[in-house]
Amino acid sequence: MKRRIYWIVLASVLLFTGCGKQKVQSPQETEDSEATEEETEEAAADDENEDEDDKTAEGCVLTVVSHTAQAEERFYFDEEPLPYAYVTYTEFSPSDDFRKDHDALAEVLTALNEENKNASLSTLAEYTDYAREAEQDLMGSFSNECTTEVVRADSAIVSYYDTYFDWCGGAHPNTWYDGGNYDVKEGRGLTVMDVVQLDEYELCDLITQNLVPIAAEEEYEFSEDDDSYMHDIILDEIANETLVWTLDEKNLTCYFSPYELQYYALGPIWSELSLGTYPNLIKEEYKPSAGEEKFDVVYTEADPEDLSMEDLGMYRYDGYAGDEETEEVPTYYVENEDWDIYYLKDGIFDELTEVPFDYKKVGEEKSDWIEAGAWAYEHDITLPSDLYSVGYEDENYYYYGDNRADEGILAVELAEVGYYNIVARYDFSSFLDVPGGNEFTTFYIPYAAAYDNILYVEIAHRTYASDQPYTGFIVAVDMDNGDLLWRSDMQVANGNNFIVGDDVIICGYGFTKEPDYIYFLSRKSGAVLDKIKVNSAPDYFIPEDDSLYVICYNTVYEYNIMDE
Repeated sequence: MKRRIYWIVLASVLLFTGCGKQKVQSPQETEDSEATEEETEEAAADDENEDEDDKTAEGCVLTVVSHTAQAEERFYFDEEPLPYAYVTYTEFSPSDDFRKDHDALAEVLTALNEENKNASLSTLAEYTDYAREAEQDLMGSFSNECTTEVVRADSAIVSYYDTYFDWCGGAHPNTWYDGGNYDVKEGRGLTVMDVVQLDEYELCDLITQNLVPIAAEEEYEFSEDDDSYMHDIILDEIANETLVWTLDEKNLTCYFSPYELQYYALGPIWSELSLGTYPNLIKEEYKPSAGEEKFDVVYTEADPEDLSMEDLGMYRYDGYAGDEETEEVPTYYVENEDWDIYYLKDGIFDELTEVPFDYKKVGEEKSDWIEAGAWAYEHDITLPSDLYSVGYEDENYYYYGDNRADEGILAVELAEVGYYNIVARYDFSSFLDVPGGNEFTTFYIPYAAAYDNILYVEIAHRTYASDQPYTGFIVAVDMDNGDLLWRSDMQVANGNNFIVGDDVIICGYGFTKEPDYIYFLSRKSGAVLDKIKVNSAPDYFIPEDDSLYVICYNTVYEYNIMDE
């Protein structure tokens, strides 16, 4: 099973007391002489004021508890019993007044609690299994730790960043950054483009100009090639809303983990944009003056919790349950049938011969090249993820693509949403054995979707169909047994995603100097019902209300979809 590490979010404890009067510090006691009568009276008055403040200091409090969870079972290192692994995660606990005054944000943080706990304990289960397997060579507990620093907390924004420290037996620990930014009034998460007054290209230029490798022993000057390379990465992170950033009273700071922009020896890289140097950088509602009410921040920790192997079982991907191994994840080998262009399993019948709804092109936006992430951000549309680079989830499953065709591996894994336990693996390696061979082609699975107990999977390669015509097709698989139900025509689907409806699958194919089309396939049989000629290769299919946006290499189409 391909090993996966899930990020977990850890914070210490944040205590926001801004809704009431802030507690006044007690006067420092005099050590070298007794207090005068006047000083005694002043101290008594201060104590009285402090008591009065204590009565009003409660109010809106957000307690953020840092939990430590560790395996109950131990191994011995230098005669000291250590847990096989431990992790930390955060629980956000809003007070009653906080929920009353900031109910939307309280709901968001409450939902985050469950996500943090499940992801963290899944990592603990995985690391515990790895440590048990490597017990003879262990030099310490495997761990995933995080420290959190809140840089700003007021009535406008709560902004923090996390520093992760992770070790599970490698040559050196791994570190990375994460964080969060929330609009306190509206109770929603913020992207960096929500708070700045620049477009993404202007912001990217400023971030690139101010990059500093903080771990370098000597001052390091980035070359023009470095700047160009890092600029492209940063622009992509802005467009895809993955940039880690914070906003405090003085700076907008962006954080880049080791390896993210440069080689490991330079360590983490930060970019600090001074609000004094760039006074028009931030929108008025998020400038320091917008947060009239300041929240105190206090850090604390909960007592460690020991979890038995049985307790960890529900969070485990695979591995042990006590002293016995858990049941193997079901793996279904999908046997490809003969390589006729189109295949339909005996006994499957579909009466559908045409698309059962109307569609009409209502918009067309042309350019030399469409940068999909930037276009989606500009139109407030979420760009679908794919299986080539990352996984994604729907209401039923989390999807992983195991695209290692060079090793003879082509598979899709389905995991339980929330817990991320792998529930099934579907092996498509038989589709690598194509007529004429695949010596000069690299096959991969761009996308998959489950619907009505059928798994629909797209298989393609990144070269000309004239060199290898067996490419760009969708297969339908019975999820209960891995049987192949149908395989579509070739060269109908090689985009980053496709859409599965009740009756129709909408997909697309295109490549340099090859015909570019949108295709409508029957969901039950995979037969082509219709196709639309487009200017260039379709990359993304995005449904929004009654519209369908199709992002191609140089054109974005909008279609109106109307039920008959």
